[in-house]
Amino acid sequence: MTTRFVGHWVISEMKGNLTNIEKFMIGSKEGQRMVHEARTKLVKEIYQDPTVLKKLEECTGKL
Repeated sequence: MTTRFVGHWVISEMKGNLTNIEKFMIGSKEGQRMVHEARTKLVKEIYQDPTVLKKLEECTGKL
């Protein structure tokens, strides 16, 4: 995983983190869309957690 700080953005790039089911699903365009939507939804939910936001603010010095 690579993480960069760009302005007020924290960008993390991950490779090789698909489950076996996701690997199977991305064999089709519809499967790719479904995996992308599910992971995007999960990330958005994680960032709604005040504990996660506080830790990010502490890491970036943006208290």
